[in-house]
Amino acid sequence: MSSNTTRQTQSAIADASARDVVSAFKQNTARVATVVETLLERAERSAWMGAMIAIERSSALQQAARCDARDRSPTWGPLHGLPLVVKDNIDVAGMPTTSGSPVLAGHVPQTSASAIQQLLNAGAVILGKTNLHELCFGITSHNATYG
Repeated sequence: MSSNTTRQTQSAIADASARDVVSAFKQNTARVATVVETLLERAERSAWMGAMIAIERSSALQQAARCDARDRSPTWGPLHGLPLVVKDNIDVAGMPTTSGSPVLAGHVPQTSASAIQQLLNAGAVILGKTNLHELCFGITSHNATYG
């Protein structure tokens, strides 16, 4: 398969439903790292829109590599390799949680929120944090600090 065909296949998988993405990983028809890389590239290309406050490339690629290194087995979680983004008011260990406020710009929690930890335990890969209205006070998600 040519690299262009492979990239088109990975892009199609990245556009698929969560169920189909996880199924492709489990059937070994897609690599987690390739799909994660595709989505990271998309997020970086569209950064001008301000949808993401933080893109955690290194962390996401490390998580993806760990997923790809595991052999297919019953120990895989139900979300094995599924790329997700998290709203920036929910703690993810090691990632900034600003709630869209410059006052919290340096806040990096050491532990993840329970819901996030459950997603991680199930095998999800966190790509980064999405934008929101400052301190969640608004409905537009337009943010004076983050766009």
